[in-house]
Amino acid sequence: LARMWWDPHIDVDAELREFCDDLFGPSGQPMYDYFKLWETLYCEHLNRRTEQKLYRWTRQFTIWTPEELAMLGQARAVMDKARGLAKDNLPTLERIDLFDRSFRLTEYLVEIGNSPTRDEAKIAEVKKYVAEVIAPDLMTIARRGKEEAAIKLLDDCLKQITQGKHPPRQ
Repeated sequence: LARMWWDPHIDVDAELREFCDDLFGPSGQPMYDYFKLWETLYCEHLNRRTEQKLYRWTRQFTIWTPEELAMLGQARAVMDKARGLAKDNLPTLERIDLFDRSFRLTEYLVEIGNSPTRDEAKIAEVKKYVAEVIAPDLMTIARRGKEEAAIKLLDDCLKQITQGKHPPRQ
């Protein structure tokens, strides 16, 4: 990233490939594919449809098209492939896990945000995930001593993306 600040003519794609190869070793190609999928999803889909703003959860996690949901599934597939290629390489697996933890949170929120009904069990599941996995992890959205703030952010997000939704009728 620092090289891009100094050289506006740098080959960004080559830099991303080098980053992925250096950081993820045998999992470099699927992680490269993962980042490129997210670049396409964000730049060519989500951000073109509506401006993406931090803490504007309804714009970020709701109203995804079938194509965008398929791209989310593709991102999961390449993430899982990267994990499989890393096998017993603990440092590489830990690096993949860093991205996978926040990606899993995105999957939860997109699922909840695009559901026509309010699924209390799924909401409880994501709250537990955030409390046990995201909030204590200083490498995700949490900061030491700010775990409650991360949980409050999730609660605010869930309120916004489920507003007006009701549990499915029995």
